Amino acid sequence: MSGRGRARGRARGAPTSQPEPARRPGETGAVPPPAGRGRARGRRPPPTDPAEAGAPAEPPMQQMAEMSMAAAAAAPSRPRQERTREGQGQREPRERRRRDDNDYDPVRTRPANRENKRGEAGQPVEIVANYFALRTLPEWRVYQYNVQYNPDIISRGMRRGMLREHEKATLGRTIAFDGMILYLPKRLPSDVTTLTSIRTSDQEPIQITVTLTNELPPSSPQCLQMFNVIFRRVLAKIGMQQIQRHYFSATASDTTRIEAHKLEIWPGFATSILQYETRVMLCADVAHKVLRTETVLDVLSSLYRANKATFRETAMKKLVGTVVMTRYDLSVCV
Repeated sequence: MSGRGRARGRARGAPTSQPEPARRPGETGAVPPPAGRGRARGRRPPPTDPAEAGAPAEPPMQQMAEMSMAAAAAAPSRPRQERTREGQGQREPRERRRRDDNDYDPVRTRPANRENKRGEAGQPVEIVANYFALRTLPEWRVYQYNVQYNPDIISRGMRRGMLREHEKATLGRTIAFDGMILYLPKRLPSDVTTLTSIRTSDQEPIQITVTLTNELPPSSPQCLQMFNVIFRRVLAKIGMQQIQRHYFSATASDTTRIEAHKLEIWPGFATSILQYETRVMLCADVAHKVLRTETVLDVLSSLYRANKATFRETAMKKLVGTVVMTRYDLSVCV
């Protein structure tokens, strides 16, 4: 090693002397420690107060809260500004800004300036569409009620059972109830009706309060939803099975079996009730469900007999990601 290198190393290791800074009259002789070099640069010097060194630093939450509360109290309260129409100084009424629950935009199938869609030239052709009009009585309404139980009943089945006890005397046979909202085709004599049922488990009386909340026209979204629920119940009553969102017929006389490919086809319907222009209509599309007649166990057995060495890998590729339906409750698993 050269002499220049050894001298450089000694220069690095030796403490460097800093010149004493100039002091003003009256200042003490305490000099702050010199700024560190390298990684020590910018670090805060250790505290000299023992109390400060022992207590961890905490944010002044109490002082901040007091400051924010004082600022909020001192700030002048501003009046609530209502939304104004664009280009005008008048305030828009709150009732007009709020969208009515019965507002519904029907499906438009013709331009607004045309009364009919019939052409003016050519030969007329008769066609049939899968839309069926739902006939309703003039000025017909569906009455929506809110149902409350005191004491509260959690079970939806128990709620329905207690409410159905009053069908013959008060409510009528035609009801639609989801556990909280009740739909009736007739209006009850009073807007608030109080009924009483006995809970069979402990013989405790349960007070049922039925309160009128809305009158729904046939074109309202709530009424259309009720129509769809009722129609699906009708499909279930005639023996059709629900698979996911649609209903299919599983009877042997309606299904078609293809033994060569181990498949079975179930016919069914995809239904929807909506408002089309001036009428409420039912759309019934024909749908089919294609099912395999072999089970997952049959597929695994055939793969195991074909090649035992690669059985696991082949089964993973064959079955992972497929849709499996159980026959006992027709539930679908992926």
